[in-house]
Amino acid sequence: MDLLDSVPRFGLTLFERGLAAVALAWAVLTAVRWRRSGVRAALSLSVPEALIAIGAVGVWAFTVAPDKIFLPGDIPQHMPVNLVPVLPLVSDLLGPEGWFLNGPNLVANLVLYAPIGFGLRWRFGLRMRWILLAAAALSTAVEVSQALSDQMRTPDVNDVLLNTVSAAVGALAFTAAHRLLAVRGRGRRAAAPEPDAAG
Repeated sequence: MDLLDSVPRFGLTLFERGLAAVALAWAVLTAVRWRRSGVRAALSLSVPEALIAIGAVGVWAFTVAPDKIFLPGDIPQHMPVNLVPVLPLVSDLLGPEGWFLNGPNLVANLVLYAPIGFGLRWRFGLRMRWILLAAAALSTAVEVSQALSDQMRTPDVNDVLLNTVSAAVGALAFTAAHRLLAVRGRGRRAAAPEPDAAG
């Protein structure tokens, strides 16, 4: 889909506006929950929801929202669909342009869905297979919308694969962080002095 092509013109601006909307909604929702259940409970719900929302805004801003201004005489057109998995990625990375031009787009696709995977694992405790299914379904819907659009975005099955891996990376990152914090918590409790039985 050439994810980074939309960044210089509209993608970043749309993303910034989306982030502002998420920040406002997050602040209001967290304040309401804070008054009802306390700050810890409020943040444990609102933070992962914010991550999911940020990921969704990024997907919308960089892959779905219109990213080109067509001047008089320009002809909007549909781009060809790539249904060949993996091989085009390898060819792009090993070609003359290599990592210099194709690497950033690859990395962007691998990062885009990570907040969604992280947030889904944290907020709902979903198993990995459900996170993979949700990411694959969302990414497939995005690619289909690109195929039906005349915004000259390139639908690509490899984007679905990369985005699904991205969500998995986010989910694994949460699992690793959760386990690390649990180990540290047990270490602190073990190091704490025993209460004085005589006292």
